[in-house]
Amino acid sequence: MNNNKKYDNKMRIAVISDVHGNSWALKNVLIDIEKKKADLIVNLGDSLYGPLNPKETYDLLQSYDIKSISGNQDRNIVENFDKKHENSTLRFVVDELNENAFFWLKSLPKSMVLDCGVFMCHGTPNSDTTYLLEKLCDGYVTVNSEQTIEELLQNVTQKTIFCGHSHTHRTIETSNKIIINSGSVGLQAYDDDLPMYHKIQNFNRNAHCCIVERLLLASIGLLSVGTCGGKKARCSQATVMCIFYSFSICVRKSFICWSFKPVPSFIVSFV
Repeated sequence: MNNNKKYDNKMRIAVISDVHGNSWALKNVLIDIEKKKADLIVNLGDSLYGPLNPKETYDLLQSYDIKSISGNQDRNIVENFDKKHENSTLRFVVDELNENAFFWLKSLPKSMVLDCGVFMCHGTPNSDTTYLLEKLCDGYVTVNSEQTIEELLQNVTQKTIFCGHSHTHRTIETSNKIIINSGSVGLQAYDDDLPMYHKIQNFNRNAHCCIVERLLLASIGLLSVGTCGGKKARCSQATVMCIFYSFSICVRKSFICWSFKPVPSFIVSFV
């Protein structure tokens, strides 16, 4: 895979996030991404933290040409790598990783702008612990208002944003931006005490990733680019087609079996 190629007509970006040390899920996701011939793989952070297989996850990520950024749990590992800590998961991860993994995590930027004009962050541009698309309420999680999302992105000039952190795959289009959360490869449910107690649950055992295809259209003006929910989607000079994929997992004794299945696709405009 050549990440330095020029994209004259279209490009296909595979987006992964929140692997959390689940090397088994990551391995199968990457195999399928190869089959789909993505031009570029990007990783939105929280790669190694979790009580599973952080060392093999690191080795697997290094074996592919992947553009990665840091997540809050990546930062947590770096900040506590040489410290004594009571958190058993953190202690396990630190004990499993070597210095090469530590320096890799330490080198990861908090955000990144791709050559194709996409902005990437883990949570929000200014915080790796804040949800960009989700709003926490007492007893439930909902979606942020367009105004809140725009305020969180007020210093971002790019029109397309990739984010993670919430482990929830969704695409939201505001008046002038498209925000895509690819979901989580390795962890489909969790709870957290901060900033208030909440649960994130996807109610399935699937590993989620996202294929984003950008089509550069030569014609100027509005063009019909396909259908979405039975209605024609119209766009201007560029279109992003975002297709979410999931991988079903079946656990029997010590065997983990994966099967691929697509979930509904989204066609959204890219200006």
